[in-house]
Amino acid sequence: MAKKRNTFSYHNLLDELRLSSPSDYRNYLRMDNTTFSELLNMITPMIEKQYTCMREPISPAQRLSCTLRYLATGVNFEELKFITAIAPQTIGKIIIETCEAIITVLKNNIKIPASEEEWKIISNNFESKWNFNHCLGAIDGKHIEIIRPQESGSYYFNYKKTFSIVLMAIANANYEFIMVDIGSNGRVSDAGIPEPDYLPGISDKFPYVFVADDAFPLSNNLMNPYPHRNLSKEKRYVEPGSWRNQDEQLGQLQPYQGRNSSVTAKKIRDKFCDYFNNAGAVHWQDNLIDINI
Repeated sequence: MAKKRNTFSYHNLLDELRLSSPSDYRNYLRMDNTTFSELLNMITPMIEKQYTCMREPISPAQRLSCTLRYLATGVNFEELKFITAIAPQTIGKIIIETCEAIITVLKNNIKIPASEEEWKIISNNFESKWNFNHCLGAIDGKHIEIIRPQESGSYYFNYKKTFSIVLMAIANANYEFIMVDIGSNGRVSDAGIPEPDYLPGISDKFPYVFVADDAFPLSNNLMNPYPHRNLSKEKRYVEPGSWRNQDEQLGQLQPYQGRNSSVTAKKIRDKFCDYFNNAGAVHWQDNLIDINI
């Protein structure tokens, strides 16, 4: 079986992509070969199996690449069987074991800021890279489809008429996660978040905020886009994403349909809108907005 696996699985393809097409390699595993090798070295002691006279074990590299492909695509185990030459039952065990190993070695790499100084470092990065002052992070979420747990009723039933838990994450200006929450109603502690402060070029204090899409409710410290009905050019400048950067774009849940946002939160969003159209404007933003209208 090991010989067949080495002959028919995608590992030969990965070896070829690593040498001839690094971009395709990265797209396949969602990481480059250097990162893959570093992660493999960290988890190998935890997932490596012993050789026996009866069989040759599936290598740590094959275990990791199979897991990464599953995480990247969500493809079912039957489909993975054909590209890995590994039985579906074995794939299920491999993915669980490998994910547990990844969590163990990387769990300390995701750390939400615990002090005002750490939050301000993130804010400064958003200002320098995205031209967005006082931003502490970009929030997004995704429904992860699951089999309905017994006796859960409609608790996990969502608007797509499937059962799911919600993956929530906050990323900094460099696309790095600073917080991840899966399947609970937890919230981020506000410990250490800076108090409102002045923005360059004006004499008015602005709060530090997170940005999100319209799946999240507008609040004093969470800015979402203006409704897309009859949206003026000025209001388009406060859309999350490429509107504040001419080269890059930040990376959906159902649009929020709860009660109206507070008057204070709407005023804060209007203040950011005014700032980005005056003192905080960038010289190329009119051209970029005209292209997207």
